[in-house]
Amino acid sequence: MERRIPLGRQGAPEDCAGPIVFLASDMARYCTGSALLVDGGLFVNLQ
Repeated sequence: MERRIPLGRQGAPEDCAGPIVFLASDMARYCTGSALLVDGGLFVNLQ
């Protein structure tokens, strides 16, 4: 599975910290209905 992830490793819980802080902040105030993938690029290789 890790060979299919462009970043070369499986994600860890701390990899979600940055996106969570972003979405909870005022920086995301104009985001609506967006999907924010935190998958190391795996989704691209599954299409």
